[in-house]
Amino acid sequence: CTIIGNALDNAVDCVSELKDPQKRLIHLEVTSSRGFVLVRVDNPVERPVRFAGGLPCGEKAAAPGHGLGTRSIRRTVDRLGGSAVFECVNDSFVLRIIFPVAGRV
Repeated sequence: CTIIGNALDNAVDCVSELKDPQKRLIHLEVTSSRGFVLVRVDNPVERPVRFAGGLPCGEKAAAPGHGLGTRSIRRTVDRLGGSAVFECVNDSFVLRIIFPVAGRV
């Protein structure tokens, strides 16, 4: 819940700011392969995203309580023995996560 909920909250916040409603798309993919769970969330962005320490720094990050979602995602994935990568590719924000299926690794 922490991973998917925060990822989707962030994506919804981002696409709600897009001028063109036709571009307000969020792609969520959850799969498993060879004992690992793979999660990918991507959505379009219109402005550059700044990063610090591998985490995105949004405009709201300076406000109290904001910026905690990406840290919660990273902390949860780390606790599961996985990896989370936040990046911008072309005009899309992409979150890629991989972690082992419980009891498999």
